[in-house]
Amino acid sequence: MGIGLGTGRRAARLTAGSAIAAVLLSALSACAGEGKRPHQAVSLVEVASFPLTVNEPSGLALDIDGASLWTVGNSPSRVYRLSMEGTTLATLSYQGSDLEGIAVDPDDGTLWVLEERARNLVHLSRSGRQQSSTPLALGGAANSGPEGVSFSPARIIWVVQEKKPGQLVRLNESRAIAATIPLAFARDYSDLCWDAGGQWLWVLSDEDRALFRCAPDGTRLASYGIDVVKPEGVAVDAARGRIWVTSDAADRLYAFEMPSLEASAPNASPTR
Repeated sequence: MGIGLGTGRRAARLTAGSAIAAVLLSALSACAGEGKRPHQAVSLVEVASFPLTVNEPSGLALDIDGASLWTVGNSPSRVYRLSMEGTTLATLSYQGSDLEGIAVDPDDGTLWVLEERARNLVHLSRSGRQQSSTPLALGGAANSGPEGVSFSPARIIWVVQEKKPGQLVRLNESRAIAATIPLAFARDYSDLCWDAGGQWLWVLSDEDRALFRCAPDGTRLASYGIDVVKPEGVAVDAARGRIWVTSDAADRLYAFEMPSLEASAPNASPTR
C-alpha cells in the first residue's frame, strides 16, 4: 500500500508539472507572437533594391511618363527625381519644411508635396517653382500629420494622416476637404498611392512594415508584409508589374512584384 501511494503521488506531481510546463510554453509562445499582425500572412516578393543618395526619403511617385520616380528628402527638405535604379537625376530648387508625401499631377506632370508640421499642400512646377500652397485643417500632434498624397480621377486628391487620428482625407478639385475617413487597420500610415487599374488605394504602414490595399471608403481589402525598415514611400508601376518602396532608415529603393489578387484573397476580410 505504501509503495502504491508513493507512486501515485509521484505521478500526480509529474502530471501537475506537465500542466505547468504547458502553460508556461503557451505564455512564451504568446509573448513571441506579440506585435505580429495576422493579416500580414502574405509577403511581397522583392526583386531588386538600390542605394539612394537622398537622405531620409519619404514619399514616392511614378512620373507621368512612367520612366522615373519622384521622392522627397528630409535632410535637407528637397525634391528629387530618381531613375528606376535609384540614381538621382535632378534636385529641384524648392526648399521645403518637413517634407513628406509627393504626387505627380496626371494632367500636366507638375508636382504636389506635403509639409507635415505646417499642414500645407504645396504645388510645384517641374523645375521646383512654387505655384501655390494650400493649408490643410488637420489636427493631431505636429509630427503626426499628413504623410502621403495621390490623385484619383476627376482630380480628387487623397491625403493620408499618419496617426492620432489615422485617416484618409479626400480633397475636391478646389483642394477643400470633402471628407475624412477614419482608418484602424494599422498602427500608422506613412504613404498612399491610387491604383487606376483597380480603383483602390495602396496604403503603407512603416510601423507594421506592411502594405494594404484599401477601398476609397477606408475598408481594408488585402494586406502584404514587406521586409523593409521604416518604409515611407510607395508607388505602383502597373506597366512593369512592380510596386516601388523607399526606406527612410536605410536610404534605399526597393522593387517588389505586383501581387496577384487571387493570392491575396485569404487576407481580404474587410476591416476598417
